[in-house]
Amino acid sequence: MNGEAKLSLEKDGNNYNDSRTIEKKIRFIKDYILSRKRVKKIIEEFVYGTKTNWYDVEKNSYYVKDLIYRYMKKKLKALIQIKKNKSTN
Repeated sequence: MNGEAKLSLEKDGNNYNDSRTIEKKIRFIKDYILSRKRVKKIIEEFVYGTKTNWYDVEKNSYYVKDLIYRYMKKKLKALIQIKKNKSTN
């Protein structure tokens, strides 16, 4: 691999959770799935949708984390589906 993370449907064997692999996964998520801008948008939607004050977001971190988790899960499923479709063609 040339310094880039790749979407893999299988475990990487022995190096599945070494520090370089984890850093690449974090960078991939940051660059392609969950940018700062997207996190801000998720929090804004939470604040306006629930009529929560911005200063109360920390008290509601469980719900914000759940929203982020569901967003990431949806995006990762879409990426995996795209990967599967490309591999079958």
